[in-house]
Amino acid sequence: QTPKNKPNTERETENKNYFKHITMKLFVWIVAVAASASISNGQACEDTTTNSQCAASGGTCSLSQDECLGMGDEWVTGLCGSDDCGCCIPSQATCNPTNECVARNGTCNPNDQCDTTTGMFNWDRDFCEGTDPNCGCCWRVETPKPTPAPSQKPTPHPVSVCTDTEQCVAQNGTCTSKEKCEGFGNWVQDLCVKPDGTVSDDCGCCIRFTPRPTGKPTRNPTPKPTTAKPTSNPTPKPTYGCNDTDQCVAQNGTCTSRERCANIGKWVQDLCMKADGTVGEDCGCCIKTRRPTLTPTRNPTPKPTTCSLTKMCFAQNGTCTQQDRCILKGYTWSPKLCSTSDTVSGNCGCCFKTRAPTPAPTPKPTEMCSASRICDLIGGKCVGVDECDLRTHMWHDRVCKDIKQNRRTSKKCGCCRPRPTRRPTKSPTTRPTKSPTPKKQCRQTRTCERFGGKCGSKEDCNTKMNWWVPRLCSQNGMKNCGCCRPKPTRRPTPKPTPKPTTPKPTTPKPTTPKPTTPK
Repeated sequence: QTPKNKPNTERETENKNYFKHITMKLFVWIVAVAASASISNGQACEDTTTNSQCAASGGTCSLSQDECLGMGDEWVTGLCGSDDCGCCIPSQATCNPTNECVARNGTCNPNDQCDTTTGMFNWDRDFCEGTDPNCGCCWRVETPKPTPAPSQKPTPHPVSVCTDTEQCVAQNGTCTSKEKCEGFGNWVQDLCVKPDGTVSDDCGCCIRFTPRPTGKPTRNPTPKPTTAKPTSNPTPKPTYGCNDTDQCVAQNGTCTSRERCANIGKWVQDLCMKADGTVGEDCGCCIKTRRPTLTPTRNPTPKPTTCSLTKMCFAQNGTCTQQDRCILKGYTWSPKLCSTSDTVSGNCGCCFKTRAPTPAPTPKPTEMCSASRICDLIGGKCVGVDECDLRTHMWHDRVCKDIKQNRRTSKKCGCCRPRPTRRPTKSPTTRPTKSPTPKKQCRQTRTCERFGGKCGSKEDCNTKMNWWVPRLCSQNGMKNCGCCRPKPTRRPTPKPTPKPTTPKPTTPKPTTPKPTTPK
């Protein structure tokens, strides 16, 4: 093949590729026309079962398997009308709310996530769109507010609300109107106010009575029947006592009549009740009040006359006043700057604040020493001899250069650096001293107490008056431990009384003659 024939071969390959592309487009168009023709003839994909198995699984019947698989979905056969059709089930189920669900402020959730048993939520599948069969709209049911029944007597003006106060709550009460409190407790008007801060007749504290338990009533002895005829006088009504209540005791008061409380304190009728549960004028809470202590009135002090301001005092930004007042402020007082005709007992002058003197500008010192690198390294500064304080600094000559003489050997110019600080010497570590061991003591025993003694050492026991017995006390590791008990006092022994001696009868002894022996 010659180079001249190469362009012809490239044109042939391009023509072949072009014809292949056109034939593929024609094939796709023919397939699409055939599918549309079958759908128009009533051969569309339909579900074969009545339970809509394809729709129940979240899919749709389709003819194109390649299109279903190209979208990443799952292709299942046997769930639609013909063999050419299949159920295209999406891989991820979708659930999107509709406008009706959004209008009800709801969210698309499964049925098991929406609690419809309480009656507070509703769930509807039609208000959500998607492929998830268990998806529906869950929204809260709005309970209608109860409308109050129209009253027969319309109020001409709006009545403000009666709010509770701390004083009413402390009495175990609630702020309400007097009509609502009838039959429940005692109504006190002074313990409640309206939100606007006013007190009216339709706002008060309703306090329930909590009477203290009283003792059991003692039965009166039954009178003996008399044979006399009854008198015509009417029987007197029983009088009930005035019992204390918790509300009255909380106010440091006692329940009694108004007459007895006249000279004691304040009498409030609504905080007490009688024993029969009724409220009367002869039963109320008597609260003790302290008499106000009168403060002694002082004689009015005469107003001091003031000094008139002058032009000289005004020029100093001062005021004409007395000397005592000016000294308290810490200002300067001058009597010559105010007029002498308005003096207060000869004590009037100008009180002004003295200005701080402006310091004179310090002249800049003329430089006579040039900076040196060696002086900077040791932390010093090139200055003259007079400018270096030798008490806290060190002087090094021949380091800096004198500008006037232009040499380093000048004694007037040198490096002035601070003296090195000595490191603090470490203080010798002191060993902690051992705490002294407590002295051992003898333990007291019952045997020693029985003899009236006390356990201790022999040195503490006075042996002249006491006996020291070492074995009557527990030694507790102590050798010199014993019981120091007092010596018993000797009682005087009584002398024996002589017994009367009775003479014994003497019986004569029989005398026997001695035998005589012959000599």
